[in-house]
Amino acid sequence: MIPDMKHEFRKPVPYRITKKIREAYLHELAQNPVKTRAARIAYGLDPNCKSYVYNTFNDLERSDPEFAEQIAQAIRQGYERVEQRAMDLALNGSVELVYNRNGDVVGRKEHCYERTILFLLQNGLPDRYRPKSEVHVEGHVSSDTAGLTIAPQDLLLLNRDERKQLISLLESIAAKKATPVEEKPRGSQFLPRAGA
Repeated sequence: MIPDMKHEFRKPVPYRITKKIREAYLHELAQNPVKTRAARIAYGLDPNCKSYVYNTFNDLERSDPEFAEQIAQAIRQGYERVEQRAMDLALNGSVELVYNRNGDVVGRKEHCYERTILFLLQNGLPDRYRPKSEVHVEGHVSSDTAGLTIAPQDLLLLNRDERKQLISLLESIAAKKATPVEEKPRGSQFLPRAGA
C-alpha cells in the first residue's frame, strides 16, 4: 500500500535584491549586455548555471521605472563595448599562437574578420555599403484570346532563365508585328483551275 502523503506545493521564494546586488547586476550589464548572465553573476552564481534568478530582476524592472531606465542605460553601455570590440577585431584582427607537440610556441596566426568589417560598414554607412536589392520592371502584356494578362511584377515569379526566355519571345512577337508579313500562297489552292 502507498502511504497517503500530502504534498504542499509552494511558490518559489524570489531572490532578495539588495542594493549591492542591484549595483552588481547593472555593472555586469554594462560589461556584457545579457540579462540572464548578469543576474547570475550578480548573485555570485556560475554564469552558465540553470537558475531562475533573472525572473526576480525582470519583476523588479517591470515594477520600478527608475530601475528599468538604469537597466536600459547599462545595456546601451554594454552594446557600445561590444561594438568597440567588434570594431577593434575588424580593424586589427586577432592573433592566435601556434604550438608544437611539446607545447612550445612555434608561430602565430593572424585572423582578419572580413564579415565583421562588412557588417559594420553596412550598418554604419548603409547608403554606401548596403547591397542594393531594387528591381525595376516596366511593361504590360495581355492576350484577349487566352484571357491572360501579365503585370510587370508577375515576371518576378519566374526564375532568371525563364524571364530571359519570355522576354526573347515577346521581343520576337513585337518585331514580327512591327514588320508586316505577306502571306505566300501554299499548295494548289491558289493555282488557277484548269478550264476556268
